[in-house]
Amino acid sequence: MNTATFRFSTDILRRLGEELITSFDQGIIELVKNSYDADASVCSVQLIDTEKAGGTAVIVDDGHGMSSRDIQDGWLVLGRSRKIPGSRTQLDRLPAGSKGLGRLGALRMGQEVVLTTQPQDEPGVDYSLRIRWADFANSDVVENVGLAVKRSESEPRPGTRVEIRGLDAAASEREVRRLARELLLLTDPFGDPAGFRTELVAPAFEDLEELVNRAYFDDCQFRLAGC
Repeated sequence: MNTATFRFSTDILRRLGEELITSFDQGIIELVKNSYDADASVCSVQLIDTEKAGGTAVIVDDGHGMSSRDIQDGWLVLGRSRKIPGSRTQLDRLPAGSKGLGRLGALRMGQEVVLTTQPQDEPGVDYSLRIRWADFANSDVVENVGLAVKRSESEPRPGTRVEIRGLDAAASEREVRRLARELLLLTDPFGDPAGFRTELVAPAFEDLEELVNRAYFDDCQFRLAGC
């Protein structure tokens, strides 16, 4: 008896990306949520020439990072969650990210993705991965495209950096404004050491960059603290 398995056309990656992420700000927030789930204290969003097509979006955090196995069995696996319902992170956070599908949509916003991550349990070791979506376009099925996870040595700095290069479309001021608002809502307003803080670096949108980076209380006349 001959056996067969499901195989997926590479076109499904493009279709899922288009259907799951409908705006620039939504895609970036999906990656910021991954940083939150990784117990990062700070997540920086850098928008480089994103006011026109071909720009780059960079999301950097100081979370616990990923090992080679985490990348292969977690980050690259779509539609399966390794999170136990009701479970929390080491910092007692309720996971906010989706089952990898939102991440796929975000990564598909550009022509190329470069992931660099250093796991907390392997100080001084970086793992990197490059995804060129053109490689998938030139192949019939997803499993025919190999992705190499490379290991290198560096200064100890746990965390993850995701670069989405060659953005297919420009980020409008409206989208960046929505992004700034959502980043602000994800930021812990009370300065808790175990809290989460976001930063925005967007030279083309300096007013929105300042809005995120000054956080909540700069405009407050009073602040009430209790114990």
